[in-house]
Amino acid sequence: MSQSDSATGYRPEVDGLRAIAIVPVLLFHAGINAFSGGFFGVDVFFVISGYLITAQLASSEKTGASLLRDFYHRRVRRLFPAIAIVSVLTAIAAFLIMTPSQLRPFFTSFTSTQIFLQNFYLWQNSGYWDQSLETSPMMHTWSLAVEEQFYLIFPLLFVSKKIRMGKSVLTRIASAIFIVSFLSAITRLGTSSTGAFFLLPYRAWELMAGAIVALYRVSDRPSLEANPKLQKCAANLGLSMIIFAIIFADENTRHPGFMTLLPVAGTALLIAFGRQSSISTRVLSKKTLIAIGKMSYGLYLWHFPILALWRVNKGTELSDTETISAMVITFICSYLMWKFAETPFRDRIRTSNKVVAVVASFGFIALVTTSLFGQRTAFGKKSNSELAMLEAQSRVPTQLDNWIEVDFESPISGGSMGITNRKSPMGDVVLLGDSHAGALKDSLSAELSKRNLSGMIFTKPGCPPVPNLVMDPPEKFNCHEFNQIIDIVVKDSFATDVILFGRWTFYVEGTRYTNYKGYREDGYEVKFTAPNTTFKTDEERIAYLGDQLKLTIDRIESTGKKVHLIYPLPELGWDPISYAKRFIDQGVSWHQKLDIPYTDHLERAQRAIEQLDRAASPNTVKLNPDDILCNRQITDWCVASLGNTLYYGDNDHLNENGNKLLASFVAREFGER
Repeated sequence: MSQSDSATGYRPEVDGLRAIAIVPVLLFHAGINAFSGGFFGVDVFFVISGYLITAQLASSEKTGASLLRDFYHRRVRRLFPAIAIVSVLTAIAAFLIMTPSQLRPFFTSFTSTQIFLQNFYLWQNSGYWDQSLETSPMMHTWSLAVEEQFYLIFPLLFVSKKIRMGKSVLTRIASAIFIVSFLSAITRLGTSSTGAFFLLPYRAWELMAGAIVALYRVSDRPSLEANPKLQKCAANLGLSMIIFAIIFADENTRHPGFMTLLPVAGTALLIAFGRQSSISTRVLSKKTLIAIGKMSYGLYLWHFPILALWRVNKGTELSDTETISAMVITFICSYLMWKFAETPFRDRIRTSNKVVAVVASFGFIALVTTSLFGQRTAFGKKSNSELAMLEAQSRVPTQLDNWIEVDFESPISGGSMGITNRKSPMGDVVLLGDSHAGALKDSLSAELSKRNLSGMIFTKPGCPPVPNLVMDPPEKFNCHEFNQIIDIVVKDSFATDVILFGRWTFYVEGTRYTNYKGYREDGYEVKFTAPNTTFKTDEERIAYLGDQLKLTIDRIESTGKKVHLIYPLPELGWDPISYAKRFIDQGVSWHQKLDIPYTDHLERAQRAIEQLDRAASPNTVKLNPDDILCNRQITDWCVASLGNTLYYGDNDHLNENGNKLLASFVAREFGER
């Protein structure tokens, strides 16, 4: 985003507005609760970008290819040096910090950043609050991808000078794009909430809000200057709207949605009417805010890799002191890059057009080539023997064979278990659950085969085997449709046993686990809702889950089937590989360092256990993983490993070793048949 445009000149309050946008983004990504709506800072940047780019294009004296050449030349000068420097240094740091298994997905994301398709990558692979994103150093560049895609399309409207001089035509086009894009975003037309968050068609209305203001300003309409007092009120209102949205929104806010109108409209008001000396423009024109605004691009690029790589190196969330240190480092890096790289590269006297073209071209090729090579080879990095041994064990099993699809709105993955000659479509045993059940499938299948039993598994990650729950976003989890499989299981007259398994603690608490050392699992926090139901208290919400689970168990047992209810797995709070790596790098034994105090686990799981106990009938088989993971190997501790045998693949999923242990424990209930 350029600092000025020929129609309006330099506007210090716009730089101040950048500071108001970037600081909440930094604090939001740092996990500061007071800035839970800090993600709206990106929306402010979209409006500013739409305004400045449109003002630059609309006021240019050039036409045709000359206009486009000049525009993209400016974009390269503005964007390339910073993204190249951050990319190179992030890749080097990632190579030094990450394990080989972490490097390959990092370079896949890195590739998407270089070709400005990070938003498509995230759309296909995750949601904004997903667990892995806080340790994905280049995730934040999705917003740059949205802007770059906008830069490829929107300037084409200005190629013809005749069209460009007819400002009303461009205003009508921009207004039409605004309306269609906004309606598509709030209705999630043709996509999920993840697609609406990341993709340009659902974000274009924010850019168009700035474009409409720019087109109105360059038309020199006197009505803008007619009432200075009204303009001051409008500018003050605009800043108030932005601050309100940042303070009161959180990860449960539907975004983009109606509340997104607050920061978007607020930014448009500030830009349109901010020339008058109002309270807001005087505040935004303070030297400190202007200085931060000038560095905002670098601050945005630097903060997330620093936070993410620190989290990877530590194995979990950062302490308050570490977070403050990360912010200080972010500001230092951003200032140095702004002074010694960004500013000289934009200076047309100090850096010729030819130099810019050559450096950018070769730099782009080098970055893309590097990222593709890293994606395939991780540059040959190998872990030392001890860490390699742990990495080899850490894979969380997934269902890889015998897939079928159940014909619901969102296909449900199902697979065979045990022996293949099933006497019914379901077989003897049915396993229902989320990703915990999916990880158990292969090990349980082997145990069932030993007992001459067959079965089926039906799983959907993020969905507990309980009907009438809505996990956010519904388009991603689609749990209501998934749990229609319960109706099919109930009607099956041959299956004799049904196993229910899920991450019960997370569904009850709705929060990630913070362990006894203050380490916190990263990722989104979601509290389920229910169709046509509003919970007045958290206790009421939790009791609802217990009620629905009890109804499910009663329905299944009423047909003569036996229900096996697997209780919560102990959670760790840290990624076992990343956390163990810290001790291995220091030459210190990692053994028993991954374990969790039994009392801490019970405190975390207490409310979930209460609901499971309440839901179970006297005939329900209650299977508690505590019996095999807690108070056996080490008194008063729940183990994540024993000797050199690792049981967990991540914070809450068992790996193959752990699932073999659990499957053997579960299958003992079936005896020899």
